[in-house]
Amino acid sequence: MIFTIKVLLVLLSFGYFAASILLGYDFVKDIYKASGQLALIFLFLSIILPNRFIIFVKFFGKLSGFYAILHFLNFIILDNQFVLKDLLYNILAIRNLLGFIAFVFIVLMFFKKYLNYSNFVFLLLAFHYSLSVKIPETLHYLVIFIAFLLLFRSKSDIRKN
Repeated sequence: MIFTIKVLLVLLSFGYFAASILLGYDFVKDIYKASGQLALIFLFLSIILPNRFIIFVKFFGKLSGFYAILHFLNFIILDNQFVLKDLLYNILAIRNLLGFIAFVFIVLMFFKKYLNYSNFVFLLLAFHYSLSVKIPETLHYLVIFIAFLLLFRSKSDIRKN
């Protein structure tokens, strides 16, 4: 039963990702948007689920890491085309720097046991998400507000293995 739910969630997320790219007009921008949104959503889900759903907490964390890696590979391969000078220049922009720091923490959480940096990473991703658009909308401010609430909530459930 759990395996079936996981497969359905992966298929749904991949379907959204593929539809966003195929129905869009700017390939690189659409990959950025879809992979970034999915990474943000799955990290949020891994944070808000209680410990009794630890299987799904880890699953959503891994999906978040997967889509964050896709997001970063799009940045390196399609947007900067492996040009080191452009890559370093673009990473040092404040919105990309926040995203890069969050990416490093997500990769640490993806490849190691569940580390408790998820609230901090979600806050960084919220700022990265809101700075990625020219004119932030209500949704961008709402994500930042939720990230602050999650950052300062009492954490009595430190997640370990």
